[in-house]
Amino acid sequence: MKSLVVNFFLSSLIFFCVGCSNDDSGYSEVVSQEQGDIALKVEAYYSSPSSPTQSVATIKAAFDKKFPNATDVEWRVSNDVYEIDFEINQIDHEAWYDNDANLLMYKYDISNHELSSAVSSAIANDYPGYTLDEAEKVYKGNIVGYYLELKKNKTEIHAFYNEDGSFISKNLWENNSVKPAYDADTATPQINGTLSDDEVDILIAAYYSGDDTDISSSNVPAAIIGNFNTVFPNARDIDWDYVGDVYKVDFEINNVDYDAWYNQNGTLLVYKFDITKASLPQNIQTAISTQFSGYRIEDAEKVVKINSTGYWVELENQNMEEDAYFGENGVYISNSFYKKSSNTTEEPTTPNIPADGNHTDDEIDAFLSAYHQGREQDIHAANVPTPVTAAFSAQFASARDIDWDYVGNVYNVDFEIGNVDYEAWYLNDGTLLMYTQEVKYSTVASAVQHAISSNYSDYMVEGSDYFQKGSVKGYIIELENKKTDVELIVMFKEDGTFLVISD
Repeated sequence: MKSLVVNFFLSSLIFFCVGCSNDDSGYSEVVSQEQGDIALKVEAYYSSPSSPTQSVATIKAAFDKKFPNATDVEWRVSNDVYEIDFEINQIDHEAWYDNDANLLMYKYDISNHELSSAVSSAIANDYPGYTLDEAEKVYKGNIVGYYLELKKNKTEIHAFYNEDGSFISKNLWENNSVKPAYDADTATPQINGTLSDDEVDILIAAYYSGDDTDISSSNVPAAIIGNFNTVFPNARDIDWDYVGDVYKVDFEINNVDYDAWYNQNGTLLVYKFDITKASLPQNIQTAISTQFSGYRIEDAEKVVKINSTGYWVELENQNMEEDAYFGENGVYISNSFYKKSSNTTEEPTTPNIPADGNHTDDEIDAFLSAYHQGREQDIHAANVPTPVTAAFSAQFASARDIDWDYVGNVYNVDFEIGNVDYEAWYLNDGTLLMYTQEVKYSTVASAVQHAISSNYSDYMVEGSDYFQKGSVKGYIIELENKKTDVELIVMFKEDGTFLVISD
């Protein structure tokens, strides 16, 4: 995981809502076929990956007549159904036609405030705690409705509603008309394999240490697909990605979100799925109340490995957030489900930046600013200047998982010490300009915690780093608004003195 300082220096975080007001005059319902036939064809389109294609003359004629002002037109096809992506007045649209040029469905982006009050009320009732992230208006047969993306913490779901607020489905092809299943009776298939939990954890940690790449199911190794279809035959809404030799799949079964990880040989390493807070075993709830007194359970997941089963929970207490992984016996294991760590509140053990006497704090800021305004280039450790690697080895002797890059004469290194993420910046003469160390918020100086609670009471702490930069020591805190999900990154000295904010 990149240190918070990366986002802090790069730029202010930008948050926006896509969508402009649409005038529905000129838009008509899609009534060319029976509703059931339309649903089947839309489902057929989504049942396999689509691919880019050239326009079809008969469909293009119908499309041009229906949408004469379309621009930036792109075509895709799947199972004889054509999806056309386009814009009208800079608003994103999508339309689906069958190969007889019948318009099956179309939809376009709207701003969240354009939802009918009936739909807004329905969302609040059906999905308590979720916020509306994106909204689209949909015309499909005799349906005029809204297709919505809703978020709650790290969970994303979709919902399709009629204009009158009646729930249609969790997808556009209307085959899942069950409302959110908060107490779903979820099957828990066992995993067969010879890997130990420690070996599994190393593979999952390797997955999270890299950048994931999306991949079509047709390109996933056959051994993985075979196991996945056997273990999870009822999976829907399937998305694959991979990092190195580890493949991850997100999917749903009976409205419940799952994640599963495989190695390239088709071995199912681990999977986890959402459960309700009420369904947590009593010994887990007791362990949480004992070890995390004052925290409330925000989300819970059951984790199944080859040799064990556990529970991963997200906990909140005022503006603090903690993750915790417990074994079935109620014993705390880690703050993640894939690597061992402690739940201690030790103060960070940090080296002091040696004063070289040649650079002021302002000059150090200028070096760092130049680095973050440039385009970094990866570099092998063997090619990093010797003064830099010598200083790094002396100051961070236990570093592992080391990655270097550089911009101009500033060299950046990401690494771990004891499962803790670090980042450091050096001049090419070996001068250590700055480093950051990921820390638990509970270890942050009390003056800084007081400043956060006093000035950002509407925000939740998402992450915290200790930093040293020249003669300055302090903390970089990532915050997220509890109501709007707006994120801030704030920087304080150890004594609670505010330095700067990025939003």
